[in-house]
Amino acid sequence: MKVIADCAFKRKTEKSENETRKIEGKGKRKMKTIIRPLTDLSKNMSVIDSYMKHNTPVFVTKGGASYMVVLSHQQYERMQEEIAFLKRLAVADAESRQRNMVDVDDLEKDISDILEEPTNDDFINSDSDAIQR
Repeated sequence: MKVIADCAFKRKTEKSENETRKIEGKGKRKMKTIIRPLTDLSKNMSVIDSYMKHNTPVFVTKGGASYMVVLSHQQYERMQEEIAFLKRLAVADAESRQRNMVDVDDLEKDISDILEEPTNDDFINSDSDAIQR
């Protein structure tokens, strides 16, 4: 009996390790992966809570397969901010590929030209200088 239990435990452990590797390989940033069965949500909520306090996502399984991910509110908000930032980067990248941008040297020249153009104040000051003489 012990041999059968050991084999079943090894298979379950190997499956969990493979699933952990698969999940970790999906993102560029590696994070600690916790895989827990669905029954832990109701029976061992204190364990899930302890992971939430350390901002560690918990991958929940149902029937041995991936079912859901439990995140803290802080993690969720950070993830939403990262997604919004990546969307803005994608828009900027698309605009740069379409060449809807101005060369920095051209922009500096345009700004200096604008700053060097005479304004009405310049004419008024030069007229008042002429009147005072």
